[in-house]
Amino acid sequence: MMKPFVVSLLADPSGAYTTAAAMVARVESALLRTQPQGLAQQRVLILGGTGPVGRIAGVLAARCGAEVWLSSRSGLEAAEQAARATGQRFGVTLHGAAGGERATLHSALAAADVVLACAAAGVQVVSTEDLGVAKRLKVAADLNAVAPEGIAGLGVMDDGKPLPGTQAVGIGALAIGNVKYQTQQRLLVQMREAEKAVTLGFAEAFATAKALVAEAAGAKP
Repeated sequence: MMKPFVVSLLADPSGAYTTAAAMVARVESALLRTQPQGLAQQRVLILGGTGPVGRIAGVLAARCGAEVWLSSRSGLEAAEQAARATGQRFGVTLHGAAGGERATLHSALAAADVVLACAAAGVQVVSTEDLGVAKRLKVAADLNAVAPEGIAGLGVMDDGKPLPGTQAVGIGALAIGNVKYQTQQRLLVQMREAEKAVTLGFAEAFATAKALVAEAAGAKP
């Protein structure tokens, strides 16, 4: 990594950066269909928000002007600590929310415009009953591709499909994953074709994912 032996670098720990980038790009595109400001001024609740994908998704959403809450089932202290440390590191404001109790989850859901489910595979974090309180919800996205779904009624292939029991649309894990893998591939091509060594991270991944989503939207009849 020192001159003259300098090579390009793509930072994507366990795929977290490209996953977060694809998720937020998909959500922003869905919002833009009805909300001209996109993510700006939207309240975003991230369930499983203290993991690497949740934190970076929070940073990206906050950079787009959203009010972001990282939720943790480990309690409010863990969520606030993650929000504070991540916000300070990347220069954004993030908030912590407890998600272990139904009452606190319902309170957070009732205030959310966007919900991002970034919890472990096979864990349902939002039930049909929980969705009943999400009256403001516009878009929900779920990374869980293992049954049961992370958000009740949200299928892995859903791409802007109405979410049952709400006024929101849903974006499923495979719809997000499709953009993620294309983002990775395009970033690797960029590294290979660059005349000078480049360093790519989640900001570049997000710009690439947004471009891919816009291209796909433009190609639809």
